[in-house]
Amino acid sequence: VLLLDHDGGFWLVHSVPQFPPPDAYSWPQSAHTYGQTLLCVSFPFSQFSKIGKQLTYTYPMVYSYQLEGVFAQEFPDLENVINGHHIGQEPWNSSITLTSRAGAVFQSFAKFCKFGDDLYSGWLAAALGTNLQVQFWQKGTGILPSNCSGTWQVLNVNQIAFPGPASPSFSSTEDHSKWCVSPLGPWTCVGDMNRNQGEEQRGGGTLCAQLPALWKAFQPLVKKWQPCNAGKI
Repeated sequence: VLLLDHDGGFWLVHSVPQFPPPDAYSWPQSAHTYGQTLLCVSFPFSQFSKIGKQLTYTYPMVYSYQLEGVFAQEFPDLENVINGHHIGQEPWNSSITLTSRAGAVFQSFAKFCKFGDDLYSGWLAAALGTNLQVQFWQKGTGILPSNCSGTWQVLNVNQIAFPGPASPSFSSTEDHSKWCVSPLGPWTCVGDMNRNQGEEQRGGGTLCAQLPALWKAFQPLVKKWQPCNAGKI
């Protein structure tokens, strides 16, 4: 979700299906049952040309928009996305640095469907130079196991637990959110990609930052994860 004017705007990265609806606010029934993530970041006007470029890789299905006049001229990539246009040649992935209105630095990772690999084990872990614990929707077929075949481990989170003895815990099959953390810090990423075979052939991405407050909000939620079989997969 993007919303902006001449002073800037925000980018809302989330995992909620069919949200927001085009006509009026409502919260989908499935999101009452399953966990979700929403990360909202305010950016200055100048950063939206970079965000538009990233969306040509993720190839979203745009269903509601208003981009006219000077905005269409200023952000041709956003206009391309609205019209269903996307990148047509390699490289099939793109990483850019974004700076929020408050001066926080984010790294956006976006892949096109022809990238043909898992976002996390095929790119993100090496790009960030860290092991990753990945929370994603683990229902369905073709779920990829934890991967320790490279320099950096990518470990599937199996159970989430909020801090405190009486706080709830639940399985990743009950959590539709898509995020990852470096176990020892400082990276946290929130996006829209699962780890399964089908999504190796799908566009998507994640927004990452080295913000201590963000990492402290997410990493303690990791209660259990899937180890690699004999250390290698």
